[in-house]
Amino acid sequence: MSGLRALATRLLPQRLGRRLQLLVSLGLGLTVSLFGAWTIHEQSALALSSIETEASALARNIALSSENPILTDQLDVIETLLIRAADFPQLLDVRITDAQGESLGHVARSLGGTPRVLFDPPGSRIVLPPRASPLSNHDGSGNRVVAWHPIVAGTLLGWVRLERSTQALGALRNRIWFGTIVAGLLAAASSAALLGWLLRSSVRSIGRSKDFAVGLARIDGQQIGSLEGSIETRELGIALNQASTRLFEQRRAIDAGMATLQLQEAVLADANEQLSTIFALSPDALLSFDSAGRVRFANEAFFRISGLGAPAVIGQPAAALDAEFRARCADPQAYPGLESFFAATDTLKSGPEGRFVRPRLTLSRPRLQVLEVVGLLSHSPSVSRLLYVRDVTHESEVDRMKSEFLTTAAHELRTPMTTINGCIELLQAREFDSARRKELLGMANRQSQLMVTIIDQLLDYARIEARRGADFVTERLRLADLLAQALSDFVPPAGRLAPELLDADGAGWVQVDRGKTLQVVRNLLSNAYKYSTSGAVQVHLLARRSGAAGDLLGFQVSDHGIGMTPEQLARVCERFYRADASGHVPGTGLGMSIVQELVSLMGGTLELASVPDQGTTVTVWLPCAPTDSRAISGSQTVIEQQAGEHRETHPVV
Repeated sequence: MSGLRALATRLLPQRLGRRLQLLVSLGLGLTVSLFGAWTIHEQSALALSSIETEASALARNIALSSENPILTDQLDVIETLLIRAADFPQLLDVRITDAQGESLGHVARSLGGTPRVLFDPPGSRIVLPPRASPLSNHDGSGNRVVAWHPIVAGTLLGWVRLERSTQALGALRNRIWFGTIVAGLLAAASSAALLGWLLRSSVRSIGRSKDFAVGLARIDGQQIGSLEGSIETRELGIALNQASTRLFEQRRAIDAGMATLQLQEAVLADANEQLSTIFALSPDALLSFDSAGRVRFANEAFFRISGLGAPAVIGQPAAALDAEFRARCADPQAYPGLESFFAATDTLKSGPEGRFVRPRLTLSRPRLQVLEVVGLLSHSPSVSRLLYVRDVTHESEVDRMKSEFLTTAAHELRTPMTTINGCIELLQAREFDSARRKELLGMANRQSQLMVTIIDQLLDYARIEARRGADFVTERLRLADLLAQALSDFVPPAGRLAPELLDADGAGWVQVDRGKTLQVVRNLLSNAYKYSTSGAVQVHLLARRSGAAGDLLGFQVSDHGIGMTPEQLARVCERFYRADASGHVPGTGLGMSIVQELVSLMGGTLELASVPDQGTTVTVWLPCAPTDSRAISGSQTVIEQQAGEHRETHPVV
């Protein structure tokens, strides 16, 4: 240590001022050198990141532009695209491959040279990235950046691979090194010369310069301003300002390029999205077959209707699709085959009013549905045939319900009409005594009343189906008073006890339509008496309970009649269904259907329980009335919304 100290004493100037100048100069030179190294490291990383970003953006742009040429097999368009892309500065090599790595186009050039098209050996393939996602890296030499980008249009179509030179990065490092060394020498010289009387101002200026240089990565073109001290210090500020301006311009140019690329990407994505939306929103299915008879395209409606996935449809021959249809057909033996649906439009059979009668197909999977299927021949070289499929299940169900309605109505009206007609014919053909005449007239009157009841029920149900609660006038009513009124107005059959109202002391209020609620109670009482020959019919008022849409208040109507089996109970609310198959009990089978519709439209629920030979209990839950006017208005809105939802799920007959 003593020897080193003696050597340093001999080498350093003996004068304190010179020694201080030398030490400061050496220290400043070392500082500037370290700062230059850090700057080179940071600028190199920034430049390399910029090169990778530009390479990835160019690869993505080429991938987006090559989707349609690959789908349409336009290799000349791909080659033109690659030649244009090769004009990008510092680009060395660019190629497009298919999904297996086989080249579809390859263009290369040397730095400063012109692009040239390369033809890879037939069957040769390059190693592809393991995942279909963008990738960028460096080759082994570190002189170039390799960028990958997948070409995706629903499925993986291929890859874009490009190489870009990083030689400009070495030149950038040399320039930064040179600028740093010059700046360090100038700063050291000026500091040594002016250290005696300008040390304080110079140190302050250097500190400002250092802070500004360190913040160049975050500064957007701002200037450092004038620096105090020597010319070198001011020149250092000018150089830093120029560097800040150049960095800001470069960053702005990069941002503008990225914005342009993003805009182009958004335009392409929007166009693709519009086309996809048009096909996706179509409720009808559409298939196209290529010249080889394989499925080329199918929209989302076909997958939804058929229940098949894309792998089971796209690219499959017509025979495979035919087998899938047959397996899903409700009657596979009656399935005519896919070929039978293909015909020109003018060969379709003409139906009523000159309309075309399209062939129909009934499927049992994935759900029971009726389809209209029309196959058309195409003269396009790329599309040989088109298959159009339309779901007409709803229309078929409406036709069936109309036929069922007319058949049942005609049958139910025919029975009383026959009796009335018979009584009138007897009275016209023969003379009867007063008692017999009164008996025949009473029979005709009862049958006419039955016919009026049947017609009223049919009209009630038709009005309910058509209006779906639009004519309901809901109000806040006490349920016990409503039930008491309904029981008071009801006239039981001769020889039967009047219905009993139990637990009527409850003070529950409901928000319902008075007339419709009374109709519900009358229908339930009528059924209870018709299906029980003896015993009392009881009406129980139930306690409040919580429901999904709010609190509910209910009542039960119980009888001790013939009851129903579980199978009958499951169908009791179906239109025109009657639990009495003997025909001894009059009615249309619409009573419980009307009850269910009215209760549902008022926001309530219906529950049934029955045991054969023991009786039936029907429970009706109605929405509780709110406590203020605003809640009443809200309750009315809820009922109207429920009516609208109910209308959407129940077609009007």
